[in-house]
Amino acid sequence: MAGSSLFFSLMSALVKDLSAAGIPSQEIVFFRASINCVIAALWMKAAGETFFPPMKRLLVVRGLAGFLAVTCLFYTLGKLPLPVASLLNWSSPLWVILFSWMLIGERTGRKTIIWVMVSLVGLILLLDPDWANFQTAFPLGVVGIGILGSAAAGAAYVAVRAATRRVGTNGIIFYFTFTATLLSLPSLFFQGGFAAPDGLSTYRLIGMGLFATAGQYMMTEAYRYAPAGIVSTMNLLNVVWGSVLGLWLFGESLHGVQWVGMSFLAIGIAQVTLSTGKRKPA
Repeated sequence: MAGSSLFFSLMSALVKDLSAAGIPSQEIVFFRASINCVIAALWMKAAGETFFPPMKRLLVVRGLAGFLAVTCLFYTLGKLPLPVASLLNWSSPLWVILFSWMLIGERTGRKTIIWVMVSLVGLILLLDPDWANFQTAFPLGVVGIGILGSAAAGAAYVAVRAATRRVGTNGIIFYFTFTATLLSLPSLFFQGGFAAPDGLSTYRLIGMGLFATAGQYMMTEAYRYAPAGIVSTMNLLNVVWGSVLGLWLFGESLHGVQWVGMSFLAIGIAQVTLSTGKRKPA
């Protein structure tokens, strides 16, 4: 998961750069999904795996939720600082713990719930609210889209956790990326069609897709061997990488209250991981 977080953060940095260059968000989603889809299909064929595995409905649901999550993430990356957009998306543990209890019966202790609430306080502080005027430092509509993407990501990760019981990593990733590729095409034309990238943007699109592929495989394997609540908390390492890359590449920085929020999140994440404990592989 540490490696997955690094690769996803590098992907996010390239997405933000591509958005600044005028590439539509759905075009970026298309390249992210299609590159990953081709690689997964080739590996499935080489391994002799079936393209019609069991639990196809669950895989399609995972694909739909994953497409929504990626769409929201890529949109917010173009509108918000990198660490904030990353945090909104990767706060999915708050949703994963709820969904994993509701959908696949993974029990969550009281201590875990308490530390989830501490993480939620950290999330609020990171948004730097102006309590008197009921405003935040960032547009609430964009923040809402980020939270929607986080909820969709939470549902997608619980579906991944359930699917790993009977479906291989390649199959799970193929169905997600194939669904996202198909859905991004009509969405792209609503944005005005493809924007022809220049040479540098083309390399960035390819690099973004390769980073996403590496992160996706590492993350899916992690969900095979640990409960969804534990694995999803480690996704928040993306926020750490995002803060470093945001400062280094884009000159983005957080101020005092936001760093307090980051600290609350770090403490909450660590304690959620410790309080959940070890469990047997699926």
